[in-house]
Amino acid sequence: MKNCIRRQVATFRMAAVALTVLALSFTWAARPAQAQTLKVDSNYEISGAGYKAVTTSDGTGVLPHKIALPKGSTSMTFAIDGGSITKGRCTAPCITIDGARTYNDADGVGDGYSANLQPDESISGIQSPTLGFVTGVFESGPPAGGAPPTLDFNTIGTDFTSLSPELQQLFFIGDGLTGDGTGSVQVFYVPSGAKTLYLGITDACNGDGLPSCYGDNTGDFVLSDAISTESGTPTVKTFKPVRGKVGASVSI
Repeated sequence: MKNCIRRQVATFRMAAVALTVLALSFTWAARPAQAQTLKVDSNYEISGAGYKAVTTSDGTGVLPHKIALPKGSTSMTFAIDGGSITKGRCTAPCITIDGARTYNDADGVGDGYSANLQPDESISGIQSPTLGFVTGVFESGPPAGGAPPTLDFNTIGTDFTSLSPELQQLFFIGDGLTGDGTGSVQVFYVPSGAKTLYLGITDACNGDGLPSCYGDNTGDFVLSDAISTESGTPTVKTFKPVRGKVGASVSI
């Protein structure tokens, strides 16, 4: 009798452990990918995304930041949480793309330029009322084939609530809000087949032509990103990065 009870207790314990492990696995699966902070330097040539070397017409710039997307990624949100501040020129994070003659924020506001970039190999061009803004591009692997259509944010506007870019198509991120430093959080939908997201800055000499003129850029932005997946979507109210620790986790 005692042996029978012992066997039943052991069976119940094993079942309890199995259920606990199963519950934990479901809990983990339901969690969205953890948000993080990273640095976007002003000399990150976004059109060089996925290539082995920069593609600028004058050889300036460095390759942009790469984010590996988890399986089942559906959408992303962004926020600017820090970066370089030049005393007497800006009170919020800003960069210069013209050798310190002017300064602009993450939306490109402040430098007085506009963007009319041509497609560069397999990466699209981009048009916008500003220049020097944080820019993204999704890719499924090394860029290949013809460039997708150029997005014109003079027409689309930069105050969109959501955006669905194609693979290899440059798109405006800015500060991730519908306004310049204000407004609601914008949602960027991940295209089918995307495995990576690249983040950089849009720049060209006088804002026109092929990507170029990164040699006189200085400064950076610290950006937070959050990735929603098929198994979980975070409700983003505000980003709270661990200040000064690029790559640290972010609570949402």
